[in-house]
Amino acid sequence: MNIEVLSTAVRKFPCATPSSADRRPTADSICPSKSALNKEFLERLPSLTFQEIAQEVGALFAGDEIPAHELKKIVAEAFNFPVPLVTLSERLHIS
Repeated sequence: MNIEVLSTAVRKFPCATPSSADRRPTADSICPSKSALNKEFLERLPSLTFQEIAQEVGALFAGDEIPAHELKKIVAEAFNFPVPLVTLSERLHIS
């Protein structure tokens, strides 16, 4: 996985912010902090499986609502297929 590509995606991740008239949650309450994907995570990224990435990122959204062992089962069931990394160019890869 290309760390630069993921970093760019994380910076551009749009969290919808409802208008003040809406009673829906705000972006801050439903979107994890972009800093939550810290440098240590990004450095480990090339060695992580797709499922491990999904579990770590999913945990940011789930918080304390889904216990880690349950999230691991959910991720294993949801991503029970190979996810190949395809190189589009020297610095651009996609799964």
